Amino acid sequence: MIKESKEDLNNLLTEFTETIDELRTPPTQLEHLKKNKDLYQEVRAKLPILDARREPIKKKFQYIQEQDQDIGLTELSDEDKAKLDGLDEAWSRFNDGLDEANLVIQKCYAQLKTEVDNSIEDFKKECQDNKKNFQLQAPYTVDKGFDNNLKAFEKLQEFKGHTADLRASEEAMKFGLEIFDIEPAAYPEVTLVEKEIAQLTEIWEVKNDWDKQWDIWKDIKFYDLDIDEMDNDALDFQDKYRAFDRDVREWGVYVHLKTDIDKFRSTMPLILDLRDDAMRERH
Repeated sequence: MIKESKEDLNNLLTEFTETIDELRTPPTQLEHLKKNKDLYQEVRAKLPILDARREPIKKKFQYIQEQDQDIGLTELSDEDKAKLDGLDEAWSRFNDGLDEANLVIQKCYAQLKTEVDNSIEDFKKECQDNKKNFQLQAPYTVDKGFDNNLKAFEKLQEFKGHTADLRASEEAMKFGLEIFDIEPAAYPEVTLVEKEIAQLTEIWEVKNDWDKQWDIWKDIKFYDLDIDEMDNDALDFQDKYRAFDRDVREWGVYVHLKTDIDKFRSTMPLILDLRDDAMRERH
C-alpha cells in the first residue's frame, strides 16, 4: 500500500509539472500550436478528474501514518512527507500555470494567425502572377517562338508544373485555415490556367497529329495517293477542330490549324482533276 500510495502521489505531481512545462512552451509552428491548444482544452475538461485524485491519496497516507510505526512511518521519507504536504499547493500552482499557459497560447495564436493571413495574400499574388505570365508566354499562336510543336508542349508542361505547385501550396495552407476557422478561398486564376493548359494541350495535339499526317502524305508519290482516304482523314480533323469551345477558336493556333486543314480539303477537287486521264492527255 505504501508503494502504491507513493506512485499515485508522484504520478499526479509529475503530470502537473510536465503538462505545465509543455503548455508554457511558446508554439512557433502551426502543428505545435494545434497540439498545445488541444492539450489545454483537454486538461481544462478533465480538471475535476485530476482534482478528485488528491483526496484518495491524502487518505491513503493518513491511514498509513495512523498505523503502527513498523508498518508505515519508517518507510515514509522526508521527501515523501514534503510532497504530500505540498500537494494542495502544487494543485494551486497547476491551475495558475494553466492560466499562464492560456495567455501564451493566445499570444502565439495571434502571431501565427497574422503569418497565415500574410501567406494567404502572398499566395493570391502568386496565383495572379502565374496567370499573367501564362497569358504572356503560353503558346496561343504558332509564332512567338512556337514554330514547332515540341516547343509548345515544353512550355505547357512548364506551366503545368507551376500550377501543380500552386495547388500543392493551396492544399498545405488548409491546415492553418482549419486552425483559425478561415473559410478556404477560391482561386479562379489557377482554375483558368489549368483549363487553358488542357485546351491548349488538346489543340496542339491535334495540330501535331495533323503535321505528322501531312509529312506522311508528302512522301507518297502523286499517283500513289489515295485521295478518298486523304479527304476522309482531313474531314476527321475538321470534326476535331470544330469540337473546340468558342474561346479556343480565337487563338492563333486554332486559326492556323483550321486554315491548313480547310485549305487542304479545298485542293482535293484540283488533285482529282490532275489525276484524271483526260486532264493528263491535255497537259
